[in-house]
Formats: sequence, C-alpha cells, structure tokens
Amino acid sequence: MSAPLSRFAVLKRAGYLLGVIWLSFGAALFALALCDAILRVVLKPAKSARVDASAVAIAREKMLANGADRGYWAEHDAARETEWRPYVYFRRKPYVGRLIHVDANGFRATVNPPPAAHQQTLWLFGGSTVWGTGVSDANTLASQLAKSAAGGAQVLNFGETGYVSAQSQLSFMAGLRCGDGARPNAAIFIDGVNDVYAALQSGVAGQPQNESNRAAEFNATRSVGSFAGALIERLQGVQRLRERINGTPLEASVADLGERVAQNFLAQAEQTRAIAAAQGVAVLFVWQPTVFDKAIPSADEQSVIGTSLLRHRDLQLATTRALKAKLLISPRADVLVLDSLFEQNNRPIFIDFAHTGAVGNAILAARLWREVQGLISPVNSEKNAGSCRDRPLSH
Repeated sequence: MSAPLSRFAVLKRAGYLLGVIWLSFGAALFALALCDAILRVVLKPAKSARVDASAVAIAREKMLANGADRGYWAEHDAARETEWRPYVYFRRKPYVGRLIHVDANGFRATVNPPPAAHQQTLWLFGGSTVWGTGVSDANTLASQLAKSAAGGAQVLNFGETGYVSAQSQLSFMAGLRCGDGARPNAAIFIDGVNDVYAALQSGVAGQPQNESNRAAEFNATRSVGSFAGALIERLQGVQRLRERINGTPLEASVADLGERVAQNFLAQAEQTRAIAAAQGVAVLFVWQPTVFDKAIPSADEQSVIGTSLLRHRDLQLATTRALKAKLLISPRADVLVLDSLFEQNNRPIFIDFAHTGAVGNAILAARLWREVQGLISPVNSEKNAGSCRDRPLSH
C-alpha cells in the first residue's frame, strides 16, 4: 500500500494537470484560428458578387474626399473602443486626440460657434456618418450644421457608428428621460444606410447590425457547447466552408427586402414622431445619400462602387425607390429623401459608400438647416445637460 501524497505533491500534480489542460486549450484555439485564416484565403468570396470584378479598391487614407485632416485615421482607430449601454448596445469610451474628442458621456464633440440671440437647440441622430467617420471634430455634420446656423442653433451629436434607425429612436428617448427636463427645439434623424446593411446581413428588415453575433453570445453562457458554437459563429473562414458544403441560405429578392426596409423606416419614423409630439419637439427624418446615388462619381468613388457587393448596391437603390414610391402615395413634410443631393456633383464627396468628407458634410448641413427652419419649434430651450449620461455634454 503506497503512502498518501503530501499536500505539496497533490498541488504539484494538480498544477501539472491544469498546465496540460491550458496548453491543450491554447493549442486547439491556435489550430482553429490557423484553419480559419487558411479558409479565408482559399475560400475567397467570388468576384462576380461585386459590382465590377475588375475594380481595384483605393485605401481610405488616399480617398480625395478626406481633405486635409492628415493623421485622422490613426486617431479614428484609437477612438474605436466602446462600452456596453442598455438598449442601444454600445457607446464610445472617452477619447481626447487632436482631431477627435469623445466626451465623458461617450458622445462626439461638436464645434458650436458663440451663441446668437434666441439660440435654438438641435439634437442630431444617426450612425457613423453623423458620428463623423473620416473627418475631424470641426468637420462633422453636427459642427457643419452649427456653422450653417451661424450661432442660431446649438447642435448636439448623438450619432454612433453602426446605429440603425431604431437605435436612433432609443437614443432620443433616453435623452428625453434625463431628469432635468431639458428638451431640444428639434431633433434630426439621418438614417438609412445602416438599416439597409443590417438587412443585407440578416435578410430581415428592422434588426440592428450583427444581431446574430449577439444571439450567439447570449446563448454561449448556457453550456460549453453553446460557447464553442458562438466562437465558431465568429470565424469567417469556417462559415464560408459551411456555406460551400450546405449551400447559401435562400435570400429574399432585393425588391421584396427593400420594400420591407422602407416600410420599417417609415414605421420607425411614425413612432418617433408621436414621442416627439408629446414632448413638443419638432422632428426631421432624413434618408441619407450614398455613393450609389451619384450619376457622375469621381474616379475614386467609382472604385468604391466597383468593389462593393452587387447585392448591397442593388438593395440600397431598391430601398430608396420603394421609400420614394410610398411617400408619393402618402407624403410627409418631415421625411426627406436626399438621394439626389450629390447626384450631379462630380467632386469627390464620399470616402466610402456612405461616409461624406468635409465638403459633403457642408453641403448636407446647409440643406438640413434650410429644411429644419420650417419645422422648428420656438418654445423649448435646453438646460445644461452635463449631469445626464444619455446626452452629449454641452460645449
């Protein structure tokens, strides 16, 4: 009969077993990541899925629409870190750079001119175009809108990368719930491209982007098998292999899906309109322009169009057509479709399929200021919102 192991020997053996398990787990993860990387190289998406199979992509740093904001993209990458927020999913963490400032509440800073007499307050909502991807603080759409107002309006930027129209609505509701009773004179919602892109991802209208990832992550807490499944869902190469074996899911027709996205956008606007009316806030809903709308794109914009997915371009254009058709039947003064804003402009306006540079933001801001003046309510005046986490800090 062997002697019982000492406590030291037991701990040593347990440490050895844990080390073996840890090394095995690490080796398995490494092997999975390596296989995924190989599959992504071997199983490249077919070029026929693009608008132009021969088109060559231009790096975003070299797009002429970037203008003079040199060094922007390094700051952009540094400012991408986010944190969880209820309902809207995420907001940026605070960031201070030379061209980008994100305040303590997680909102992009707006450069507002000195206030004029009877200053109005505007809240601006949307995705990354509103947040200001590609431009400095001074050239975001919010800052350009404040400049167009010439001190007649303070603008607060509620935009966040990836937000669909439902998240814009939730951001608006959260801002109104702040306990200080502050209200804007008007709220402008600039949406569309993320609604379309989310539908492109899932085949369903009305969902946020990357919703399948969140469903997998939620279920991952239930078992080890679910966790492994959630991990595999993240691996692009493995997903491509699965599609090659099982075939791609049957996709809804572009026309049908575009119709549903347009209907969802209008339904979202109707709900937001009712909420705003109860609070005495004027609203303007804007279907944003894209590079696909341009009749005479610049050379680098042509490269963006050419390297875009054919289904993406067709779905964006089909949704715009469906939305305009619905508004012809039931016009709404507070819904503005701006697909023609840059249609005949041959200057470099877009950095990619949706993000406008400084020149494009200035043109869009001037149009928004003209439109919102006819809707704006003179009654409300915002107080200092600095104590509420759901609104940008006043600057």
